[in-house]
Amino acid sequence: MHVSHQWRRQIAVGLTLAACCLTGASGWADDPYLLLDINPGTDHSYISNVYAGGGLLFFRAYRPGSGYEPWRSDGTTAGTFMIEEMRAGTNSSLPAAWCALDRDVIFSAASDTDTGLFVTQGVASDVTLVKTGFAIWGTESVAMGGQVYLAGSEVGDGGDKELWKTDGATSVRVKDINPGAVSSYPEDLVAIGTTLYFTANDGTHGVELWSSDGTAAGTSLVQDIYPGLLPSSPDDLTAVGDRLFMQADDGAHGGELWIVESGVPSLIDIRPGGNGGGAGGITAVGDLAYFRSLGDGTTGAELWRSDGTDVGTYMVKEIGPGNQPGYVDLITDLDGTVLFFIADDGVHGSELWRSDGTETGTWMVRDINPAGDGLNSVNSEIVEAGGAVYFSADDGIHGFELWRSDGTEFGTQLVADINPSGNGYPGNLTVIDHQLLFTATHPDYGNELWALDVCVFCDGFESGDCTAWATACP
Repeated sequence: MHVSHQWRRQIAVGLTLAACCLTGASGWADDPYLLLDINPGTDHSYISNVYAGGGLLFFRAYRPGSGYEPWRSDGTTAGTFMIEEMRAGTNSSLPAAWCALDRDVIFSAASDTDTGLFVTQGVASDVTLVKTGFAIWGTESVAMGGQVYLAGSEVGDGGDKELWKTDGATSVRVKDINPGAVSSYPEDLVAIGTTLYFTANDGTHGVELWSSDGTAAGTSLVQDIYPGLLPSSPDDLTAVGDRLFMQADDGAHGGELWIVESGVPSLIDIRPGGNGGGAGGITAVGDLAYFRSLGDGTTGAELWRSDGTDVGTYMVKEIGPGNQPGYVDLITDLDGTVLFFIADDGVHGSELWRSDGTETGTWMVRDINPAGDGLNSVNSEIVEAGGAVYFSADDGIHGFELWRSDGTEFGTQLVADINPSGNGYPGNLTVIDHQLLFTATHPDYGNELWALDVCVFCDGFESGDCTAWATACP
């Protein structure tokens, strides 16, 4: 029987609507499943260095006989495999610092013959050497203008760690920021438009904010915020639209919020005097920055917001009473207007909170663990997927497992008790298309890669996000 495109569309919409209503107006599937037991049996595969790019998940994993090698997953069992055994036997290539350039993904590793930069598209046995004799500094890399920027050193140059760039074919040092064999240690790389911001030490000014357009001449100190050899130690560099938000100490005001617009830094003095109010965990939510700060010193560390101006920088809500901190952490953007985070009001312990940026619109979503902390900054993660947030939490009964919330108490529920005999410890939460990929521990498999379909109907007619139909549910 032939079914017209219009009828197929209406059937799909009807099924999606029904699914949304039957699942509490959420439309998300409820059953996580193991993608692959990479290290067969109860031992772990020790997945780490997880990166999403080009519609794939790239990661480092351990398999007996192969060591730690580069793996990829498209969210299916068949599409989850080791890309290449770069070092034979039990030796490990230790891939890190993945970064996508179109379909290519650049990463650092050590093969049987070379330590350097490599490129892959995630196809089996598809690893090509880009730069030989190169050791990366840290695990950071960022793409800008068709280049991947990262810090590292060439073998034989005395370990001089400086800023480099590669286009997947040619790799060059951008600039010797700290001249000679002494490293400048570039860190916290953030790209805004055609400008790369990062921290570095040129040996004269201490650790300060630098910028680069990808050329030696266009790589320079933005400002010696703490004049002289002492560092301003910029931290939490975060792009918020076309501006950079960060915390820094100029030696007079203590650690405070700084805004860099068009290359010009300016201070937001939250706590006048030399102690500093601080600005930690800076996160972009729409065109605003949210962070935790001590404020003027009369409160503990609480949730703050800033639009980059003095008048537009203020505390959202005092969650912890008096000088008791709210322990705000894991700030996560939901949709550009609403954020989720963990906080402690001094009564319920550390739990899941949400905010729309106003005091009245900020509340604890649910007391997940009435006897203690439901979430913490060590074992918990929060990620947005399909109009909700997924996170790891402990309700005091099931241990740390995967949870989901739409911002309401009723809509905050345990997704699955993956490890009935203990903690599932969901981690590395990463969204690929309409799937949530994550690592978790199961008594039969150890810690391996799991998946959760966060979209019930993705048939090409609809976006797959059925939350738009939630208003039709009673």
